[in-house]
Amino acid sequence: MTKTILFISPTGTLDNGAEISIVNLMKFLVKKGYRVLNVFPDYKVPSQEEYQAELQKAGIETYGLSAVKWWWEEAPGGSPGNHFLRVNSYNKNVKDIRNIIVDNKVELVISNTVNVFQGALAAAYENIKHFWLIHEFPEGEFGYYKEKLDFIDTFSDEIFAVTGALTEDLEKYFPNRKIYSFAPYTQIEPKEGVKTESNDQHRIISVGRLTQRKNQLELIKAFQMLDLAGTELVFLGAWDEDYKQLCDDYIA
Repeated sequence: MTKTILFISPTGTLDNGAEISIVNLMKFLVKKGYRVLNVFPDYKVPSQEEYQAELQKAGIETYGLSAVKWWWEEAPGGSPGNHFLRVNSYNKNVKDIRNIIVDNKVELVISNTVNVFQGALAAAYENIKHFWLIHEFPEGEFGYYKEKLDFIDTFSDEIFAVTGALTEDLEKYFPNRKIYSFAPYTQIEPKEGVKTESNDQHRIISVGRLTQRKNQLELIKAFQMLDLAGTELVFLGAWDEDYKQLCDDYIA
């Protein structure tokens, strides 16, 4: 019998490393014969239509759920609506995920960010396993989740963290359990008929959303200080308009 796995996505877009890496994992699991489902917060934006089309093309079943706020109340993203609306939305999202679990006989739920908790609760209610994939250090804008560590510990059958410094950091917070590592993976497809030639020009490429939280302005300043003749600094991804303007103004 085919094992069914449900992934809880952070954004339902392809403009950040966490989502890109997990899409590759979901595609890999489909090729291995698993049935893969995906739940994402449906904000009715064009980038999510692209995300949904990409997953469906790969044989991944998608469920977009309306949400006032998808991440924890204390997480980045502000406080849309009011507390009452957010609580009702969280409750509805947990109930919707429970229904997906029951209707599809899901055997494992995987939350692809420390910032979402709905899948953990739904899995606990339905008495199935839940894995947490953590991409974020518990500091700065994500420092809020230090107060959630007991919850994360209680509602995780296994915890995975990005290989290296993050795994080592989280091991200090969970001394009584094993923190497994994973390497976020992005696949680049070669294009037929395109010939690549070696040259002396080098590029530093930053992939991901241009946002205050990613510190690209600091990268631009460091690049300027290094004064690397013949080297280009390239940014790929979507952006926050205000922060992009800051970067553009500095470059100008």
